[in-house]
Amino acid sequence: MRLNLGSGRTNLPNMINVDIEQEGHDPDVILDIDNAGLSTWVMALFPDYANIPFNEMKDIERVEYAQLIHVIEHLHNPLKMMENLWCISKPDAICYVRCPHGGSDDAWEDPTHVRPYYPGSFYYFGQPTYWRADYGYRGDWKVVKMDLLAFGPAMLKNPNFAMMGRNSVREMVVTLQAVKPARPNDRELMDVIHPIYKAG
Repeated sequence: MRLNLGSGRTNLPNMINVDIEQEGHDPDVILDIDNAGLSTWVMALFPDYANIPFNEMKDIERVEYAQLIHVIEHLHNPLKMMENLWCISKPDAICYVRCPHGGSDDAWEDPTHVRPYYPGSFYYFGQPTYWRADYGYRGDWKVVKMDLLAFGPAMLKNPNFAMMGRNSVREMVVTLQAVKPARPNDRELMDVIHPIYKAG
């Protein structure tokens, strides 16, 4: 199963396009990924479970790939969404995310954006980050690749400016991998990767 989450007006072939019911959108599956609970996700995506009580459902780990293209910055409940996605994903499933870098105007200008994201934000979708505190999040996604797309080639000549300067990095492209079973909340298990800067 391959999911295009928050598909909007861009329905892709060979994927299940998922979005909230809205004028101008015609998704394959109508689902409010921001607010729906896990049982609602399962019943919306797996119609074969229509008449089965949620606590009797088996084999819900079906997702091999999911993408959120300029979606996650619009969500009020990203941890719950990523936990629900993790629950229905196969081990080693891929979640591909594109969003504005928090240091760019793109992250702040759109009034429908809920929060900015930075490279370190994506580690909070993995369990090792919670070695200091438990906020009830139970999913576990490992960051395996991160590309930071600069506004122009000149930005790439000075990595410090690209990291610290406002409007130097336009967009982040992050690949996450589902870790199952989930890792413990252990700081030693944190595996921080180095972002790759590219002209965007």
